Amino acid sequence: MGNVLFRVESGDGVGLGHLQRCVSLATALAELGHESTFIVSGGAHSLARVERAGFRVVDLATASPGSEADAQTVLAAIADHRCGAIVTDSYLVDQEYMRVVASSSAALVAIDDLARETPPASIIVNTTIDADDAVYDGVGRDAELLMGIGYAILGPQYWDLGPREITGKPQRVLMTLGGADGKNLTPVLLASLDGVNADFTVDVVIGPFNVHQVEVEEASHACERAVQLLTGQESLQKHMWGTDIAISAAGQTLYELAVTGTPTVAIQVADNQAPNMRGFAEEGCIESVVAGNRKDAGEATANKVAALINDQQRRLAMSAAGRRLIDGQGARRVARAIDRVL
Repeated sequence: MGNVLFRVESGDGVGLGHLQRCVSLATALAELGHESTFIVSGGAHSLARVERAGFRVVDLATASPGSEADAQTVLAAIADHRCGAIVTDSYLVDQEYMRVVASSSAALVAIDDLARETPPASIIVNTTIDADDAVYDGVGRDAELLMGIGYAILGPQYWDLGPREITGKPQRVLMTLGGADGKNLTPVLLASLDGVNADFTVDVVIGPFNVHQVEVEEASHACERAVQLLTGQESLQKHMWGTDIAISAAGQTLYELAVTGTPTVAIQVADNQAPNMRGFAEEGCIESVVAGNRKDAGEATANKVAALINDQQRRLAMSAAGRRLIDGQGARRVARAIDRVL
């Protein structure tokens, strides 16, 4: 049995994607007998989420993410908990930071979506759909590269799913715009869906870092169709499984929607989502919208939802494409690679 330290970002502006996949990876490591400790930025909610999952957590406190003080907090935790590996999942740590962390006795595992630099890591995990070994041409000879969507790190709710039914008459739409919904798209989307001539209800996920909850509540009351607001959700798997069409930001949730075979209208809300959204669209498992002008994004999303409601064959094809693309076993694959270096 070994100990693994996770250094991960969460919170307003970052959302939940990094934290959720690291908790999922820690769960897969626990399946192999390893213990995990987390160092998390993002406040009380992020700390509590890790604790509810059953893992130790250390608050980054006053250390600025990516700073020397941050790195020293990590080095101290590696020593205190006798960690054999340190997993980083943050856009705020750079190559120099990782060199400091890699100077410890722990093997560095870098979860890296952006491929801006080559981390000095024993294992590099890049789960973007078009990930390519070539972008890490400066990596050490002994480093292991885990590239592509086969390593998508999902929670245990997604590891062993059965068949998915796609009904002829959609009755439920799920809307999830991430942990924060920084562009405040949810009220606009709710209003736009009122213009869709079909009989369906809407389940709206309000993320823990969404500061616009009052506006979302007001928009839901103004809707002509039934709207259910979902808060405090640890996992969306059961909601994905029970919905007919999803509207989602184009972040980590796309992996979960694909493995559940949920036909999805994906909205790009950040520049770094563009490669994945393009790749998922090319694979045929999403319809894509770019959130530029909020009103235009609302209208485009509503039009795509209306088209999907009237096209069961398209929804069947999207569902099958998603399930072919992702098998849900990525967390276990990454865990086994870490197990080999512990």
